Amino acid sequence: MGNNTKKNKTLKVDKTCEWCYKPTNMPSVFASQIPILDWVEDKINLWCAENGYTRDQVWGESASWDEIEIPEELEMELMVYDELIFTIKKKVICSECLSDDDKMWKKYYLNDLDKDDTIDWSIEDIN
Repeated sequence: MGNNTKKNKTLKVDKTCEWCYKPTNMPSVFASQIPILDWVEDKINLWCAENGYTRDQVWGESASWDEIEIPEELEMELMVYDELIFTIKKKVICSECLSDDDKMWKKYYLNDLDKDDTIDWSIEDIN
């Protein structure tokens, strides 16, 4: 008699995503302390719209908080958020979180000028 039974191969998962804490087998990548947060980005956009500023005036490379009056509480929140999303170190992030973060990046940070200089990537590229 032939051995037609399938062996149940279970994948040993010994890593945890540092953003969502789900098990993953993804390799370490360079990533921010936290993913881009939709609710914070929306809060920035809402404050800009309500106060007559563009997003670029309030958030990003060309923002100058010396020239506009941001409420102290919002300024502190933005300073912490800035530190968390722009402090990059090597860490394990699952494919779902990487994909979601990429969508948030495209939604909030990718503008028409950047599109020519972007690098297309897929989760398979880092496996």
